[in-house]
Amino acid sequence: WVANFGGDDNQYIYSVELHGNTIVGAGYFWQTIDLPNISTPAQRADGLVVEYDTLTGAFVDAYRYGGPGCDYLYSAKASNGQIVAAGAFQDTVVLDTDVTAAGLSDGVVVGLDSSGVQWHRTFGNDGDEVAQSTIGDVSSALFVGGTRDVRLDAGCYPTPGVTTGYIRRF
Repeated sequence: WVANFGGDDNQYIYSVELHGNTIVGAGYFWQTIDLPNISTPAQRADGLVVEYDTLTGAFVDAYRYGGPGCDYLYSAKASNGQIVAAGAFQDTVVLDTDVTAAGLSDGVVVGLDSSGVQWHRTFGNDGDEVAQSTIGDVSSALFVGGTRDVRLDAGCYPTPGVTTGYIRRF
């Protein structure tokens, strides 16, 4: 089976992970997307988690997060009955509360279940922080890997400065 979802612009899936009898994908979309429970249009790029039945390919669920800036998800992992997704956001996003980025963009890790966001962790300062992968569990030790970039100007595709990698423990 193939699960296609489109819209008037681009959609990206960066990672997939088994979650019980479903497959979960994480990525983002620009403007519009054709999924049953996702309202569009996005203001710019919005983060996306999709879930499909592994046997039939039937749509199970989808979650979107975003605000006025560019918001991305790069990975999703199954952990204790939840989906843990990692990415970045600009400006302000609504998770389980409103969250405002400290710099150009901040890293974000969210715990999702069928009712939506259960918890979140954000981190950042004056640069550009991105959470790209996670391992572990929020109840004991959650590790996040990604990049930090001091950028020279703002926007979705700014001029890069110096990029460093990091591993962070929550």
